[in-house]
Amino acid sequence: MAPLLMIAASATLFIPLLAYCLLALWDLAKSRKWAHIPGPSVVAPLGYVGLGSQPHLRAAQYCAKYGPVCRLRLGREHAVAVTDPVLVAGVLGAGADGLHDKFEDLYAAWPFLGAKKTAFLSSGANPDWRFMRGKLQHPFSISNMRQAYPGIVGCTKQLVDFVEGAAEGQELEMDVLFRQYSLSVMLRVFFNTGIDVDKYKGELSRHMTRAVGDMKWPASGVPGPDSSDSFAWLTDFFHFMAQLTQSKAVAPGEESRQLWAALASVKGMDVDALQAHIGFLLVAGHDSVAAAIGWSLYCLATHPNWQVKVARELQAARIGEKWDAEALEYSDVMGLRVLYKVVLEAMRLYPANPTGTLRKLNQDRQVGKHLLPKGTALWVPTYAVHRSAANWDAPAAFDPARWDAENASEGRRGGKRYIPFGSGPRACLGQALAMAEVQTALAALLAKSAFRLAPGMSSNGDEVATFRGTLGFQGGLRMVAGRRGDKA
Repeated sequence: MAPLLMIAASATLFIPLLAYCLLALWDLAKSRKWAHIPGPSVVAPLGYVGLGSQPHLRAAQYCAKYGPVCRLRLGREHAVAVTDPVLVAGVLGAGADGLHDKFEDLYAAWPFLGAKKTAFLSSGANPDWRFMRGKLQHPFSISNMRQAYPGIVGCTKQLVDFVEGAAEGQELEMDVLFRQYSLSVMLRVFFNTGIDVDKYKGELSRHMTRAVGDMKWPASGVPGPDSSDSFAWLTDFFHFMAQLTQSKAVAPGEESRQLWAALASVKGMDVDALQAHIGFLLVAGHDSVAAAIGWSLYCLATHPNWQVKVARELQAARIGEKWDAEALEYSDVMGLRVLYKVVLEAMRLYPANPTGTLRKLNQDRQVGKHLLPKGTALWVPTYAVHRSAANWDAPAAFDPARWDAENASEGRRGGKRYIPFGSGPRACLGQALAMAEVQTALAALLAKSAFRLAPGMSSNGDEVATFRGTLGFQGGLRMVAGRRGDKA
């Protein structure tokens, strides 16, 4: 009996080992197609798994070491990271040379979006993608931002009132406040379906943060043990929003102003498709806007000389007076040049989407000096592009002055080296809204208050930054606000 057990045990070990070896040999043979491209070694047959929980940092390290066209592995997929601005422009640009197909194998469906897949994560050749981009173009346009601006100001007032009402020396969780603020703008101004925003925004923000932060990159679509309840809650909420949207009548002209109306006016759009689109738009705009506001304020707190410069600009533009008189307009805020440079620089150092985008090669393609085979995942890692010493002078330094007119032209080096919203046909649709929210929140807060980091918060942003779906703050963004002119 014992010999039989030994034989069975040996077979149990031998068969998986043989399968592993065969898979490793197959993987090695397949990998030779990419062997001519510089990059780190891989672990066959699983591929290179060393990107870890902070893939943006590892990508930046490898691109700095191996060059602007760098071979990497994303699990089982062969990827090539590109950080050269000219090559980035070619990959993301319009026209025949641009790559408009997301690498869908690495963008697993977010389960809380429901049974259907949103067109925004589909191929660029998909007519639904092109149609939906066109459909939402006007609600996200600058002209609509001007019309919707009083609503944005109203949401900002809630944020400012909360901060100014805090007790002296009270620590404020600014990242939490900014996430709720971005949701308020979306739900009150652009998804104005009559939902009780104050009832839902706190819980909705908390579940979004947990669910997105728990998903691996590239997304697995599988909830972790700490977020399964958040996945379920979001599924129910987005379905509820879809039903509410479907039940409302669209007034004439409303589809050009309201996102919900633009979606509801699409013929044949059922509740499952509405759920996917609504969920995607809310999730995409939630943490990204909050991160941009948070990192801008963090950089001002750690560089008080620039906070003073912004305060002086706000005073010269009478932003505080206009705010008190409820007369603040879109052009007042968007014309603040010093503040704008601060925001640009904060988004360069700490882009909300540091991992960038992945595009699929549907045929062999020459990228720089290298011929890449069909099936390659072409990766443009935003953080690596923004932190490359080949692309920027002193790339790790916070220097808003680099955005002065005489210094800021991308034509000085050519291509695309600044891509916080992506670029080309698949660039972020909501960037005009994002900038309006960011500039308005910062202008209103800084017009009357000065900010400093709370005790225990590191002044080294690279130590604080952590990737959890977006580039946020390890342990949160804790700050103390004081009246402008007081010690703060």
